[in-house]
Amino acid sequence: MNADTSNVNTAHGLVSRSALEDLQASYDTRALLGGVDAVDNLARSLKSEGGVRDQLLQLHAMASTVVNGAGLGGPPEVSLPDAAADLIERLSEVREVIAKLTQLLAPLARLAAIDADS
Repeated sequence: MNADTSNVNTAHGLVSRSALEDLQASYDTRALLGGVDAVDNLARSLKSEGGVRDQLLQLHAMASTVVNGAGLGGPPEVSLPDAAADLIERLSEVREVIAKLTQLLAPLARLAAIDADS
C-alpha cells in the first residue's frame, strides 16, 4: 500500500487513514471525559483519608507487628489477613478502572501511521 494513501497528516501527526476512518465512524471522544472523571475518582480513592494509601500504611504497621515483632501497629480488632484482603479488593477495583481506561485509549493508539516499508 502506498504511504501517501495509507496515512493522513493531521493537526496531531501522521495517522493511519483506515484506522482514522473507523474511529470517525464509531469512537465517541466524550468517553475520554468520563476517563478524566474516573482518574479523579481513582486519585481520591488512593490518597483520601482511609484510602488505599492509608490502608497500605496501616497494613505495614500491622505486618511489622506480626512479622517483625514491632510494637502494636494498627487497630487490634482488625486481623492482618482481613486488612490485607480488604486492600487487595480495593486494588482490584483500581485495576478494573485502569483496564477500562486502557481499553478506551487503545483505539487511539491504533491510529499509528502505517510504515511505508511494511
